[in-house]
Amino acid sequence: MRVSRQLVEKTEDALKAGGLPPLAWYDVLHELAEAGESGLRPFELIDRVLLAQYGVSRLLARLEA
Repeated sequence: MRVSRQLVEKTEDALKAGGLPPLAWYDVLHELAEAGESGLRPFELIDRVLLAQYGVSRLLARLEA
């Protein structure tokens, strides 16, 4: 688990240095793309990503803006 955490941290740092969105955005966007035209309801998205409910809600609000 420690290696996984380090990999995520390094990836997050690289994304930030490149001026790109956080890794969580890509996770959410991937799940939405996989869902296709029908999309996902927020509670379905929460079940599919590694974010807490409040994190998904905040992220969706930022993506919609």
